[in-house]
Amino acid sequence: MQPSPTQAKSPSPQWMKYLLAGAVLLIDLYLVMLMYSQGEYLFAILTLVILTSGVYIFSNKKTYAWRYVYPGITGMIIFILFPLVATIAIAFTNYSGTNQLAFERAVSVLTDQRYFSGDKYDFKLYPQADGNYKLALHNKRPIKISYLKTLN
Repeated sequence: MQPSPTQAKSPSPQWMKYLLAGAVLLIDLYLVMLMYSQGEYLFAILTLVILTSGVYIFSNKKTYAWRYVYPGITGMIIFILFPLVATIAIAFTNYSGTNQLAFERAVSVLTDQRYFSGDKYDFKLYPQADGNYKLALHNKRPIKISYLKTLN
């Protein structure tokens, strides 16, 4: 029987779908391995779960209805659940201390700090006839430095 011109042909053979899913999974596993080797365990787990579940949902005919729910669930996982879990996980680790100095080095940096006082200035405020004021700063050193500024 000849297919009529109004009937749709199969968009792609079955093997093309599996080849594409396999390529996505291989890239996913490569990215997960890179993240894991860099010590980013939480991001590696998130990437593995999101991409493998996405490949499963979009390549299996039994999960066709989940294709409409998947983007919303994925968004909730990425933007709500993952930051919550990551915050709790980091709270019980010492990740925040890795960029800090060792205790001995921190003590030496703090004890080596010195206070250098700046010059001290006396000031006088001179009223003017037009209702403005002039501010004069005087240094007590042998050479006097004066600064005059009109204040409105």
